[in-house]
Amino acid sequence: MLHCANVCKLYVVMREITAVNKTLRYTMRKRYGIAIGVTMVTVVKHRKVKIVVLAEHELLAEHCKAGDIAILNDGQGWWVKFVGDDGQVDCYGEPFPSYNEALWSSKAAAEFGV
Repeated sequence: MLHCANVCKLYVVMREITAVNKTLRYTMRKRYGIAIGVTMVTVVKHRKVKIVVLAEHELLAEHCKAGDIAILNDGQGWWVKFVGDDGQVDCYGEPFPSYNEALWSSKAAAEFGV
């Protein structure tokens, strides 16, 4: 846990530096999986279920595991996607108009055990 806190602290410090050389970018990406200037996913835990909020450029398969819920925006609205045991992805038929509605729907699904 301390290692994770140190990495997050280092990420915040590095994000504030505007001119980072290529060697440092490569080292951060390889060692810690951090790309400078790229936002990290937001994770919300609810009833021991991980709800992952993805940005446009982030892939569901890279950040979600079985039993997770993903929230992503594609321009049409906010989609709630459920990751199954075999890696299959299921979602509601229509996107939600707002992030808050998608989040509350995800929390409700976590209440009932996805």
